[in-house]
Amino acid sequence: IVCGLAAITAITAGLFYGLLTARTNLPGRSALSAEAVLGACIPVHVSLVFAAAYIPVTRFHASAVACGVLYGLFYAPLAAVVLGAAFRTVDRTLEEQALLDASLPRVLWYVTLPQARWAIATLAMLIVLLVGTDYSVTDILKVRTFAEEVYTQFQLHRTCGGPLLTALPVFLVLAGMLAVLPWRYQLFGEQTPWQTG
Repeated sequence: IVCGLAAITAITAGLFYGLLTARTNLPGRSALSAEAVLGACIPVHVSLVFAAAYIPVTRFHASAVACGVLYGLFYAPLAAVVLGAAFRTVDRTLEEQALLDASLPRVLWYVTLPQARWAIATLAMLIVLLVGTDYSVTDILKVRTFAEEVYTQFQLHRTCGGPLLTALPVFLVLAGMLAVLPWRYQLFGEQTPWQTG
């Protein structure tokens, strides 16, 4: 629940922010992009300290939904940076040609977003990995997650065996997913968001 809500919240905010900074003529786009880069560089626990000053976190005790939304808001700047880079690589001539026959929302849905779908999938996997291995927000809100359980195993047993066996299956699954991504790009030859420099 926490990882899924975090990915949905961050990608939704990142799509909106990335489209504003990469695909519009909005004044101050470079300042908005710089703010997103700065927000992406701030660690989650630092953001949590600032959020705790304004949000009564004790009211959301043991709420996986609140925990997921908070993580999503904290990772929204990272999503904006990644999706902004992805939207800059979208073929503009294809969009202009599609605008001759369709409205702007249909062009966005059928032309722009499909060209950025692998950036969105990669971003979702990255956010799930980051949220799944972090226990700062979950520790404050007292939500039991995988990372919190591994942390508790270390605290209780003080040995490496239990946490290692707990974390090994997730490590193997994530390693496999990360190994499949370059193979998929080589197989289909699609342009990736990081090829723009």
